[in-house]
Order: sequence, then C-alpha cells, then structure tokens
Amino acid sequence: VYSQRDLVKKITDLDPANEGLVIASRLIPNEFYQGGVNSRVASRRNLKKGNYVHLSQPQNLTEAINDPRIPLQYRKESILKEFAGKEEGDIHSVGFSFRPFMGNDRRRRYVPFHIGPEGARISAYSEFVKSLPGVVGKNAGTEVVSYTDSNRVAREGGKVVVRIPSREKTRKKYEMQFTNLPLVETTDKNHNPRAIILGLNTRYVVSPKEGFWRFGYTDGEDSELSDKKIFLPQDVAAYLAVVEKELRENHNWVPMVVNPFALPSLKQIEFYKKLRNNLLIHDPIEEDKLRLRKLHLDEVSMLLARQVAVEGHDETLFWDWDRDGKLKDYDWIVGGGK
Repeated sequence: VYSQRDLVKKITDLDPANEGLVIASRLIPNEFYQGGVNSRVASRRNLKKGNYVHLSQPQNLTEAINDPRIPLQYRKESILKEFAGKEEGDIHSVGFSFRPFMGNDRRRRYVPFHIGPEGARISAYSEFVKSLPGVVGKNAGTEVVSYTDSNRVAREGGKVVVRIPSREKTRKKYEMQFTNLPLVETTDKNHNPRAIILGLNTRYVVSPKEGFWRFGYTDGEDSELSDKKIFLPQDVAAYLAVVEKELRENHNWVPMVVNPFALPSLKQIEFYKKLRNNLLIHDPIEEDKLRLRKLHLDEVSMLLARQVAVEGHDETLFWDWDRDGKLKDYDWIVGGGK
C-alpha cells in the first residue's frame, strides 16, 4: 500500500494465516531523517525523541492526595484528548510519559506503546515454560525474589527483585530491581501510592539486549538519554509477576490499581501479532532484491497508537478480565511459535 489512509482497518482485516501487507509509505516522521541517516537511526531517534503523550497526572503531593484518579483513568483521558480530531495518518505518537515529583530521580518516565503487548507476551511465555523444565531447565518461570523491609514499604514503596526468563536457552535470566513500587495502602497522606508510583524505577543486574540497544547509538546522541527513563517490555513482565504474587499470596490489589503500564486487550494482541508477522516495510536501504524489512519498534508503537485512535481506548489499551480472559491464556502464537 502506498497510502496510510485507513491503514488500521487494512491491517485488522488481514487473514493472519494467509495474507500480508507491504507498506511502501514512510511511517517515521521526516524530521528524524535529518542528516541523511538511514531508517535504523531514524527509528532510534523516534523512539527516544519522538512524540510521547504527556499524561495529565498530579503535579505534587497535595494534588495526588486530592485527585482520586488512578493511572488508568488519567492515561485514558490524556491519550483520547491527544488523538481527538486527528486523521489516522497524522498520529505519530510512540508512547506516553509521566513525571515523578518525589525522590532523587525525577527524570521523566517514558512508556513506548509496544512494551505493553510484548511485556504481556514475555509474561505468558514465563508461565508457558514452567511446564517444560526439560527444555529450558533452570530458566523456567519468573521469580519474584525479595522485598524491602516492611517498615519502609508504606513510606517509600517496595524494592522488589525479579528474575525473568530469556527466550534464548543459552542466556541467563534477566535480573532486575524495582524501586518506588507501592505495595500497601496507607492512611498516611504523605505516602500516597498514587504519588509513589510516578517514581517507579528499574535497575538491571543482567540486562535484556534491548536495554543495551537503547544505548548503542552511533549518531553521537547518547547523552540525550541521561534525562530520560525509557521502560522495556521486561519491566512490564516483571511488574505483572509482582501483581500476580501480591494478589495470590496477600489478596493485595494495590500494585494492580496503581499499575502505570497499559495492559493489552485481546483485540490489541491480535493486531500486534499482525504487525509482527504479516507486515513488511519497503525500505531502500535493505540489501535484498525486494528491499523489504520487518517493522521497527517505533513503527509498531505508532501503529498501535493509531489503533487506539480508530478502535477506542477501552477496546485496545485496557485489559478486561470478563471480555478478554486471562492474559496468560491469550493465543500468542506468531509464525508457528510461542
């Protein structure tokens, strides 16, 4: 297709088993090609410097105390407002962002749209491999390892260590630590979970390749990431593991209620699988005869944003248990593998 008009519908209507689509129109905004760079560099620029919807969040502790909205609610309001009245092809958002107003690390947090479905897929994979110890051995399953001492949780949020399995048999689990993760509801107004969650942070001991990729730029712009925290799919998978553990062991809804990540509906997953498996981009820099490649992460994120604009927030960026079933029961098979 040479036009981006009604692209969401064209993708949605694809038969995933028998049909595909080649996009011959540039998705990445032209500004990221400045300097004559190729599409790989342009995509990296777009993912780190492109359009993120800034959420209309509480700006200080007083607002957090008086504002009853949870992240899901102000995320929905902000995204719908951003997309209202725009033509589908004019939507170039790659994610959303929020800003902490407490603690030492007040970098703005960035959440690319692709990490929701991909993080949920990693989470489902972790559940799936638990039944296959002979195949993946010690790498089976996500482990929620430890919490900070309980006396500090209400005050600062939890410090939680999570180990996430890699889909590569030879790689160790990704090991990471959450900080500022609210684990308890408290009547102390100075330690409001809706305020603490805005400072959610991660630190990796064993890092995903994508984490290294973010910093592996060759265009001289590495330093521009110092004021940003960009979350990864593994962060979503780890957060889901904490949510599941708290619900199962403590009947604790706090991490789920203040979850800062958008969880995918079944409709979004079906769309996402087509983006990964049934779409190609015509790109002049590719070396094969047809000049075709798979979508880059920023392109996937932009098309997910357009699906939200076309189909609606609750139909795409909102997981509903009654409508969608369990996240781990989604059909994640793409191209014959889980």
